[in-house]
Amino acid sequence: RLRCDWSSDVCSSDLSDITVTPGIVEIVLTNILYDYNDDKITSMAERDLLYLRGLLDKYPHITIELGSHTDSRGNPSYNLELSQRRANSAKNWLVIRGGIEEYRIKSVGYGMSKPKMVSSRIASKYTFIPYGGTRLTREFINSLPAQSQEQAHQLNRRSEVTVFSTKNEPIYGGSIDLMLMDEIGRASGRERV
Repeated sequence: RLRCDWSSDVCSSDLSDITVTPGIVEIVLTNILYDYNDDKITSMAERDLLYLRGLLDKYPHITIELGSHTDSRGNPSYNLELSQRRANSAKNWLVIRGGIEEYRIKSVGYGMSKPKMVSSRIASKYTFIPYGGTRLTREFINSLPAQSQEQAHQLNRRSEVTVFSTKNEPIYGGSIDLMLMDEIGRASGRERV
């Protein structure tokens, strides 16, 4: 498995193309985040979903798993159900608004069972995260100052995408697909910095 931050606000020109021949690639889209106790797709999440739709259009032989997560607060069984609703929301957006065939998307709710493992890129954006590789467990979050705890919980409320390739054909990311994100950013009036 290969993990890569491909979202517009964390990608940079030094990211090389990723190739999976054949196999699985796991993509962390950093903007598919949710408000507390909510499953609605935010406007920031729509940007990542547009990117994902572009990837699915470009490679019609791939299927994906949308895995959604919650923070560590609340009842575990409720959080499992909430995370499934979140995964279904992202899937429904891709099917209804994105025109992607439903059979290509599996939605899975993980509840709070998989706290986020923070990449070094994400860690560099938050001063309360000491380094890449930090897992945002309940214990770690509770050890933070109060003002940082909500940001850490927000990072756990996410959807991640695992891409499965069914052909012996490379799947490229990096600059080619990032151009799509540049176009989306200009169309929405926001450019990457």
